[in-house]
Amino acid sequence: MRYTVRSGDTLSRIASRFGVSVQAIAQANGITNVNLIRVNQVLQIPALPPATRPRTVTPPTTNNQTTDAATDAATLAALEAAKKKKAQEQQQLMIFGGIGLLLILVLTRQ
Repeated sequence: MRYTVRSGDTLSRIASRFGVSVQAIAQANGITNVNLIRVNQVLQIPALPPATRPRTVTPPTTNNQTTDAATDAATLAALEAAKKKKAQEQQQLMIFGGIGLLLILVLTRQ
């Protein structure tokens, strides 16, 4: 796999992101000073053996964040449940508000 270095990247962050060691990336790319990489430098990311490979590797987004599909799905489900609950509460308030208004109208006519 190839990765293009972006502003703010370090070999340590890149290694962590892809689940490999700094030394493995340095060796695969002939880097002698692990503290010196350049923006737009293309790095070869060595493949991990299947036994040590993480279950999922998410490519970085433009702002150096990663996402987890399971977490996203759970978050969306929680948001949908909260939205549904709020709608039910608003409907109940409207019903109770209407009953209260009706009582006021009835009581003020007497």
